[in-house]
Amino acid sequence: MTQAEACAGRMCGDVDDGCGGTLTCGDCGAGQVCDVDAFGGGTGTCVDCLTCEEYGAMVGGQACGMPAATCGVDCGTCMASGEGCSDGSIAPANVCVACTTCADLGGPGVACGTPPDGCGGTLMCGDCGAGQVCDVDGRFGGPPNRCVTCRTCADIAGGGQACGMADNGCGEILSCGDCTGGQVCGDGVVGPPNVCVDPPAGPTAAGDVVITEIMRDPKVVVDADGEWFELYNPTTTAFDLEGCTISDDGMDSHVIDTGGAGLIIGAGGTLVLGNNMNYDTNGHVPVSYQYDGVTLANSSDELVISCGGTEIARVNYGTGFPTVAGASMNLDKFVLDETANDSAANWCPTLQQINGDPALDRGTPSMENEACPVANCTLSMEDSATCPAADFSDPANAPCGVILLLAGLPCPATPTGNCGGSGDALGGVSILEFARPVTVVDVVFATEVTGASATMTFYDAFGTPVGEVTANGACDGLSSPATSQHVVLAGPAVSAQVTGPAWIDDLVINPPM
Repeated sequence: MTQAEACAGRMCGDVDDGCGGTLTCGDCGAGQVCDVDAFGGGTGTCVDCLTCEEYGAMVGGQACGMPAATCGVDCGTCMASGEGCSDGSIAPANVCVACTTCADLGGPGVACGTPPDGCGGTLMCGDCGAGQVCDVDGRFGGPPNRCVTCRTCADIAGGGQACGMADNGCGEILSCGDCTGGQVCGDGVVGPPNVCVDPPAGPTAAGDVVITEIMRDPKVVVDADGEWFELYNPTTTAFDLEGCTISDDGMDSHVIDTGGAGLIIGAGGTLVLGNNMNYDTNGHVPVSYQYDGVTLANSSDELVISCGGTEIARVNYGTGFPTVAGASMNLDKFVLDETANDSAANWCPTLQQINGDPALDRGTPSMENEACPVANCTLSMEDSATCPAADFSDPANAPCGVILLLAGLPCPATPTGNCGGSGDALGGVSILEFARPVTVVDVVFATEVTGASATMTFYDAFGTPVGEVTANGACDGLSSPATSQHVVLAGPAVSAQVTGPAWIDDLVINPPM
């Protein structure tokens, strides 16, 4: 970069040359100073030098030292006890302030080390006591230059027995040993981390774990490499699935055997089991346990989990269940229980691609399940031109799963012209959220402001636009769903934004194609 290019529009000061160096854009004349040097910012313009009194008034205190803004005039020293001339770290530079003390730094703790005092000096705050370290730069989670008490294994155990390799909170790792008496070392899934706890037992009752997702017909890989299913633990207790059986009502059967390591599903957690643990060859699915001897039929079959002779989880899928190749069967996230998963009506094909990758199959293994779409639900807004749209929170509209997050203001002007309905007003920028995914929508504009335009844009879970409808304010003659604006979205929408004033009669969610 040339000097002319770098200094364009500037009279003075230094600028980066783009190569790790600096270029000087000029000097100011007598009685002037560059605003960049004087005030730490600006446009590279020469300004008149200030007197010490003017500088003090500008920064709100008594000027001291030699501020750049005074062009080198010495404004004197600070005379009050405990005061010094600020170095710019705790107040504007060259103003009298109370210098920081060790007591100021300590607060509820104890200050340590040699921190700056904010007036160009250095404090001597001393060392920490036994079992403590000085957190000089705040790396251990607290303010800098505070004493931090290091944890011991006994502190971690809290009255129990500590175990494993634990962080002492001071940058060191403790070796707290092994558990005894048949206990296991907690890892946050089973018990608190680094504390010995009793090992989890297996589930004992139907519904202790629930089958929530099934990939029976992958497309990216062959069935023999890419079948899997997901289990969910709706309880507050972790379970060990070691010794449990995966089966159907026929000949398929597999006993879970980890060689004694256990297969733990945490409280409120999920676990994916599949016929192939190799992430690179199973369709990029995070499988925690690989089974054999069980095949998930593409048409109809049963998937059963039994533990200790008790049937814990079951899905009998067939007629009415989703059968989309390359998409897992997804249990509606609002009904993740052992009773709801008996009904085909609560299952739908997953819409999201695994890892958000369009080259992969659709599924959400070890992630939150999707809500299943509502079929042909009409959100009717008949508030006789009110604003904001009160009907969006009406329980009668809850099945459509539409939530009004923001009714844009100001409200649209009084409408002129009528497109055949009353409807609600969405003014300014309005935001809607869909609790259940929307793939097709009819927007019925009721009345619009003449000469104004409104656009409704639909967005997917990643904030990418997937569809749009626009009305021109001239009253398009849209008076019913039959003549509404119909849009098939490029992907499942989870939100929509209305920009510009619009009066909307109905939103028809996922109408028949």
